[in-house]
Amino acid sequence: MRPSNFQNSGATVKSETIDQVDFIWLFEMKQTTLSLTTYWQRLQGFLNIVAGADYNGYANSGDYYSHGLEIEFCTVIAKNHNVWWNGTYGFAKGGHFSPDLPFNARRVTPNGHLLNYPDMVSNLGGTFRYLRSRLFISPVIRFIKRLDYRKTPAINRLDEAEYGIAGPFTYFDLHIGFDLNERINFSIYGDNLTNITTPVPLSIWNGTVEQYGRYIEAKVQWHW
Repeated sequence: MRPSNFQNSGATVKSETIDQVDFIWLFEMKQTTLSLTTYWQRLQGFLNIVAGADYNGYANSGDYYSHGLEIEFCTVIAKNHNVWWNGTYGFAKGGHFSPDLPFNARRVTPNGHLLNYPDMVSNLGGTFRYLRSRLFISPVIRFIKRLDYRKTPAINRLDEAEYGIAGPFTYFDLHIGFDLNERINFSIYGDNLTNITTPVPLSIWNGTVEQYGRYIEAKVQWHW
């Protein structure tokens, strides 16, 4: 992936390169689908925001490796309903950092584990249709295992910074819709109905940010 003009301003950076190997096993029987994926990935020359004594901007900041397993299942029940589940287990680490790369720009813990990377994510949901499919109800449960993050900057060494753990997080979402006729339909969507507001790690900088909490949206659509 070539750097954008914004990332390339102020300093010369190289393109990111990715090597990846996947093995996918897919099983289908009537209205049931099961897939299993294993993967290995290497990202070289990761472009990251770097803040040092004499430079602020983007730079190639090391190589990152990940491998894991993904499972996905979907089935149809009683013709009108479907239930699905997916889960991912992965491990990611970083290394091969340039000696002059500031420690705070190395997005890893002292043992090399990638910051802000959950090793387990799972989602369970379904869509249930009633009244000749005019009414649908779609609940979803989302689970994210704990995340490592850096609380304070790493100036001279990675292990001099303070690290924390956020999570695990469990979210509940719900989408309900009703077609009054061919032209008019109503829907209500609720995101994070459990109102999880525990701070989550920032993706690049140190520290955490507050979650937005419960979100509910109602909509009326008229098609013509």
